[in-house]
Amino acid sequence: MIGLPVIRLKGHYMAMASLGFGLIIYRIVLGGRNLRPGGWHLECAPFRIFAGLEVNGRAAFRIESYYIAWFVVLAAMTLAINLVHSRSRQGASLYS
Repeated sequence: MIGLPVIRLKGHYMAMASLGFGLIIYRIVLGGRNLRPGGWHLECAPFRIFAGLEVNGRAAFRIESYYIAWFVVLAAMTLAINLVHSRSRQGASLYS
């Protein structure tokens, strides 16, 4: 089922699809040990930013993770807007 769509891809896309499916299968096999009546339960290690501040899926940290995610989104948008409006890009035009 997975092989036929992947074999039609070329170049980097095929490599990334193969790696991605390999990682998915690996996580499912590892997560099989955590099988609970509610279904599959895959646990990932928390992402620690610094002492006392981490991003994870536990209910106690969801609000904290929400604000951290919005901070990262706003920082990325600010960087992208500054890159688009930087001095080196103002004189360049893609269509002229």
